[in-house]
Amino acid sequence: MGLILTATLNLLPREVLLFLNSASELFPTTPPTPYPQPPLYVPPRTLDELRRAQPASGHSAEKLEQEIARQQLRLEDLHRRVVRARECSEGSDAERKKREKEMWDVQTAITLLKRAVRVWGVLNFEFIFLKNSLFSSSSSSQHLSHP
Repeated sequence: MGLILTATLNLLPREVLLFLNSASELFPTTPPTPYPQPPLYVPPRTLDELRRAQPASGHSAEKLEQEIARQQLRLEDLHRRVVRARECSEGSDAERKKREKEMWDVQTAITLLKRAVRVWGVLNFEFIFLKNSLFSSSSSSQHLSHP
C-alpha cells in the first residue's frame, strides 16, 4: 500500500509511513475496521477418502461444491506441473507417470463429486416434493371433512 501511495501522491516513503502511522490521529471519528479472518485451509480429499465417505454423512450441496472447487484447483496445479515437466524435460518418466495418475485420480474425484451433487439435488427435490404433497393432501382432506 505504501508503494502505491508513494507513486500516486508523489511522496517520499517516510512521509507515507508517517501518514499511515498517524491515521487514527488525523481521522479520530473513523473507527478502525477489523480485518476479516481468512478462512482456514482445508486440503482436498483424496479419491480413496471420497470413495469411503458415506453419501449421507452430513454432506450438503454447498459442501460438495466447495470440495469440487478444491479438487479443480488441485487438478489445475497438477496440469501446470505436468506441462512444465514435459516442456522442460525435467523429472523421470516414473515421476511424470505418477503425476499423470494423480491427475486422473483427481479428475475421477471431481466426477464422483459432481454425481453426488446431482443425486443429492434430485433426492432433495424428491424429498421436498413428497413433503409438499403429503402436507397438501392432508390439508385438503381436512378441508373436505369440515364443511
